[in-house]
Amino acid sequence: MRLAAGLPHGTYFGVAALVTGNLVGARLADRALMPTIGGALNHSAFNFANAIGAWLGGLAIAAGWGWASLGSAGVLLAISGLAVFGGSLVLQPGATGRTVTVLR
Repeated sequence: MRLAAGLPHGTYFGVAALVTGNLVGARLADRALMPTIGGALNHSAFNFANAIGAWLGGLAIAAGWGWASLGSAGVLLAISGLAVFGGSLVLQPGATGRTVTVLR
């Protein structure tokens, strides 16, 4: 337990990101029309999120807000990610038992 208490908190978040990435990948493989493209888009989305996080953190430091502002930038990114996730649940056909009728 002493080792776990000494690890940086970033390690815990990194492990959580890896677990989440695997769960999203499994969901895409199960639900996507084209699982290979879905997996590639999932991987590119994680890379894009890493780049956006580094860019936003750099902007916060360059603005003179200091290292302590990085936590707030991370919270902002997490909330925006949860909003996108919530929107995808609402917009996904069949997720809430609703059916989507396509008119031709």
